[in-house]
Amino acid sequence: LKSELECQPSHVYLDTLKKVKNVLNESESKVQSILNAVNDPGKAKRALQQTKTVCETLEKQKITIDNLAADTKALEKHASADVANIYKQELKHVEGQWDKLKVSVSKDVHLLEEILSKLRIFETDSKIIQKWIDGVKDFLMKEKATQGDSEGLQRQLDQCM
Repeated sequence: LKSELECQPSHVYLDTLKKVKNVLNESESKVQSILNAVNDPGKAKRALQQTKTVCETLEKQKITIDNLAADTKALEKHASADVANIYKQELKHVEGQWDKLKVSVSKDVHLLEEILSKLRIFETDSKIIQKWIDGVKDFLMKEKATQGDSEGLQRQLDQCM
């Protein structure tokens, strides 16, 4: 019985593996939903914060995955080849999913930082343009008042340049 138990992964191992898979799946879902709407600086900033949180979650899981790898190697020594291969493949899948997600999230963080920077520049430029438009409107209103005075209009044009 003891040797048979040594040939199977522990409940802790199985629970840990299940938790890691759940965290990775949840992280994938979050990443997909975060990037849906980032058309203003506020949304982009929130999306960046959420993506960085997912990145931190993934980093925390790396230690657990490394521990699972060590446990899997230990299991290989005691378990049958079939059982060892099953858990080895399972671990390989989890590690692959983690690597893929980590790369994706890192790219998303970089992309969101670029988007946020460009949105801030756009917002600043929009405010400048709006001030300019307001100035033009004021100018045109004053022009109406001086329509008959071409010299006054020329002075106003010179002031604007």
